[in-house]
Amino acid sequence: MLSDNEFWDRVRGLKGQTVHTFTRGNPNTIVAIDAAKVEIQDKGPVSRYSRSGLLVHYHILHRDRELIASKNGNLQGRYVIVPIIGAAVPDEVVETHHGLRLR
Repeated sequence: MLSDNEFWDRVRGLKGQTVHTFTRGNPNTIVAIDAAKVEIQDKGPVSRYSRSGLLVHYHILHRDRELIASKNGNLQGRYVIVPIIGAAVPDEVVETHHGLRLR
């Protein structure tokens, strides 16, 4: 498991990349990342996801050994947060059709 700062460094490396939601495969481009948040844009306005929210879900992944997009918390946000985490730590996870599982 990465430290919080190591994880955030990996997230910062995703700027400009596109992640896809699990349910519909909708593309979401990571347009900006700063010390506190990630900004993502699909066809509509920019959505913001906090560093703390991403870290909570990263810790849930390690605690439960899986992270299911439709479980625990804001459903709409989770469908984008889970693919961001998967893109940040592809060496730690395997994608399933519902979310992520640790290797």
